[in-house]
Amino acid sequence: MAEKQENFDASLYMGSSEFMSAKRAPDEGWARLTITEIAAEEITNRQSGKAHKKAVLSFEEVDLRLPLNSTNLAVLIQAWGKGVAKWVGQQIRIKKELVRFGSDMVPGLIVYPVVSNPAHLAAQAEAEADQIPF
Repeated sequence: MAEKQENFDASLYMGSSEFMSAKRAPDEGWARLTITEIAAEEITNRQSGKAHKKAVLSFEEVDLRLPLNSTNLAVLIQAWGKGVAKWVGQQIRIKKELVRFGSDMVPGLIVYPVVSNPAHLAAQAEAEADQIPF
């Protein structure tokens, strides 16, 4: 987990982010990335300054990591289930698309799981959903 600092010169980190963003994405996005790790990390929102716990993906093909927003997280849970250990070795495509942010349309990153057997994974996700205690 990253060390929290109360005050520092943020300009030292301009352009050196370890995270994927729509600004850093190639126009066509990333074709296929293999997930190597999923970590739970505190990510600070640049606009609000508030920290939120996020699932963050690491990949074999690139050094940049991807913090998952709730939409992308839901897509991957639907594809591979809630247990993230099953996600390691899976592949995703990431596309840069316009997304709604408040009342604006802005460039964002959308994940698309590369699913080899969608019927099997859908049945697995349905079985896991039946085990939810509420």
